[in-house]
Amino acid sequence: MTKPYRIGLFIAEHIERSRDFLFGAYRYAGSLRHLHLVRVSSTRKKKEDQERIRSGEFDGIIYPMVGGELLEWIQENGLPCISYHRNAQAEGVASVCVDDLAVGRMAADYFLQMHLKHFAFTGTSQTQYSNFRRDGFRERLLEKGYELSERELYGNTPDLETWLLALPRPCGLLASWDRDAAFVSRVIQNLGLRVPEDIAVMGTDNDRLECQSVYPPLSTIEFPSEKLGFEAMRRMDLQLQGDPRGKETLVLPPLRVVERQSTRISLIEHPQLQKALRFIQENSDQPIRVPEVCQHAAVNRRSLESLFRKHLNRSILDQIQEQHILRAQELLLRPELPIKAVASLSGFNSSSRFCKVFEQIRGCLPSTYRQQRTILSPE
Repeated sequence: MTKPYRIGLFIAEHIERSRDFLFGAYRYAGSLRHLHLVRVSSTRKKKEDQERIRSGEFDGIIYPMVGGELLEWIQENGLPCISYHRNAQAEGVASVCVDDLAVGRMAADYFLQMHLKHFAFTGTSQTQYSNFRRDGFRERLLEKGYELSERELYGNTPDLETWLLALPRPCGLLASWDRDAAFVSRVIQNLGLRVPEDIAVMGTDNDRLECQSVYPPLSTIEFPSEKLGFEAMRRMDLQLQGDPRGKETLVLPPLRVVERQSTRISLIEHPQLQKALRFIQENSDQPIRVPEVCQHAAVNRRSLESLFRKHLNRSILDQIQEQHILRAQELLLRPELPIKAVASLSGFNSSSRFCKVFEQIRGCLPSTYRQQRTILSPE
């Protein structure tokens, strides 16, 4: 029996998405006898990590950020390498990573659907992911005619407090990741401001420990971390076999907004419109007809359509279809469900109609959306 390749995966296991990444890597390697995954808990002692890599212990490595002397050594020795850092491609290293610009855009779209008019971002400019998430957030808001207030999170606390107190309210605030969001949520509430009524706070990563460490619990954006781990191992396997596809970089979109109490604020005060919206949301798993919505809200169709246009800038049918698609997106993350079942459970009478509406609203077919975000088979 051929001796298996030893793959060193250097990762910070205390972060929840890193454990999901590991799970995906094990899912790929577990069914293959020629791959042996060696988990290395990444520390701040990068020198020790790099000495271990140079020792020849590994036939390939999956490493967060490759550069400098380590990059030169890898290139000179031809060691197969996959990075899970966005900047790796610029260094000539294959990488698997989340699209941080899309993370910012997703947060902006969520806040815009809440009909907020004021927005803020805080993070640290020393990290690339924070800058990209800020840029995506800002760009989407500028597209819609809104400005963004920005501030470095860590540093002078009184300045941070002054900035938070000066934000126009209500305001939607995106923090660069969940730990930052938890920190700023505590500062906001210590100032006597309310979350979410004054400032709705969102993080990124869906680290459940961080999200539940404050009250109200944090809304966040979830990443396809398990798929990224799976794809990192698949590309490593291809590199070891001499397949050029192993050196292709993969950038995946974020999965979804995980909504919790830190952003649950409604700016719609019209009671009949609230009833209609609640009815549509609560019945998104069933076919919904516009007359049913009007009947439930006790408003004639013409008046209700006028309310939707005035407050939401969309029709009743637009809102119905959006809620159906939001439910479908959740179900598509379960690869065991056939597309036909997803269509039925999302309130569509046929899978062909479902696919057509999904593509119109999201710009891709449901199968493509699923493929980008989930592991379809253990291969």
